[in-house]
Order: sequence, then structure tokens, then C-alpha cells
Amino acid sequence: MEQGLPSTVLIVEDEIMVAVDLADYLTEAGYRVIGPINNLVDALRVGAAEKFDAALLDANLQGQTVEELATVLSRRNIPFAFVTGYGREMLPPAFQHMPLVAKPYAHPQLREVLDILLYNNHAGPSQRLPSA
Repeated sequence: MEQGLPSTVLIVEDEIMVAVDLADYLTEAGYRVIGPINNLVDALRVGAAEKFDAALLDANLQGQTVEELATVLSRRNIPFAFVTGYGREMLPPAFQHMPLVAKPYAHPQLREVLDILLYNNHAGPSQRLPSA
């Protein structure tokens, strides 16, 4: 992330109400937002090509796992967290250690996980943030 510019966050979410809430909250909090993107094809295209600082991913997009997208982001060294109604055991096995915000969530949880992703970038297995 370039000094002085707001962090850019990719949102990948297929539930319209959650997607709008995430985008509105992050915009109001001063982040630049890419998305929300609601399907895997577009998410993979953006995830592989666009420049952004972190991503918030739903674990399941219209019945498809986001494992391939998580792999792309990992290879690009872009930190991400899952925002999902599923438990950690339903995440792709290689990514079960990633930060997870459980739905339903509270806005401070999103800010906390983004701080971890953007500034600490060393979140480990215990980084499940409780639901509200």
C-alpha cells in the first residue's frame, strides 16, 4: 500500500445485502473498494490482475468454493480473510488457518481483521473473530 493513500480492499461476496453492507461500511471507513464481486469467474480475473491491498472473501460463491481464488491471492502475497456463515472446517483445507469473520458480524470485527491483514499480516490459526 502506498503511503498516504487509502487501502484498497477487494470484496468477493454473493449475498447482495452482505455485499452492499461490506462495501458501504468500508467506503465510509475510508477504504477504497473493488467490488463487490459475486461470482468466481470475475473474482479470479480481478484477483489475478488488479492492484489491491487486501481481500474479504465469502467461502462459497453460488455453490463454488473460492479455493482457487485464495491460491491466486496467496501467490500474489495479498492478505485476505474469509467472511462467511460457514465454520472453519468448511474452508478450503489449505486455508483453514486464515482469519475468519463469522456471519453475522459486527462492523468493528471487519475493522479488526483488516487491521490484522494490512498492518500485522501475521494472522494465524487462532484468528477466528467471534460473531456479534
